[in-house]
Amino acid sequence: MKFAKLLLRMILVPITIFAQSHNWEWVSPCPTGNQIYQVYFLNEHNGWIAGSSGLIYHTTDGGVNWQDESINSNQILLRAI
Repeated sequence: MKFAKLLLRMILVPITIFAQSHNWEWVSPCPTGNQIYQVYFLNEHNGWIAGSSGLIYHTTDGGVNWQDESINSNQILLRAI
């Protein structure tokens, strides 16, 4: 049992240190803290995402840039697109 605890610590400590040493930042769509529930791409360029609080974003360049097309709603958009 002591060996298992030691092994677990040896695995978790480096993972924790690695995760804390990186600076995380929002990427496209930037910034959104809303939950995303649906992603749909019509082709390699045109796509949409939908989620909580009326979240809708659209891309025409494969996800490099996103345009906010959100609606004023408190609803969770599960099948909006």
